[in-house]
Parts: sequence; structure tokens; C-alpha cells
Amino acid sequence: MQMDKTLNGVNLATSDKIWLEDDNYQPVYKTAKRVGIDYATEPYKSIEWRFIVK
Repeated sequence: MQMDKTLNGVNLATSDKIWLEDDNYQPVYKTAKRVGIDYATEPYKSIEWRFIVK
């Protein structure tokens, strides 16, 4: 793919060197509470911050 540091900072919306293409893929995912943040206060430890692709 010849990807290296010369692409750092390249605008993916306007570049002709690297770009993103929409293939209409719609991932199916679920959300869950974060793991290992029992020290946090509510509501932060109950927010579903994890996104898991099924």
C-alpha cells in the first residue's frame, strides 16, 4: 500500500494520494459499559462507552 509518514496530515476529503470510499457497509454493533473504571463516579461509569462490532 506504500503508506508511510509522508501521508501524515493529508486531508482525506481532498487528497488524490489517499482517500476513503463509501461502500455502503453498515456495521452491526452493540454498546456496553466500560471495564475497569470502578473508581469513576456516576454517571460516567454507567455510560455505555464501548462499541463492539458483532
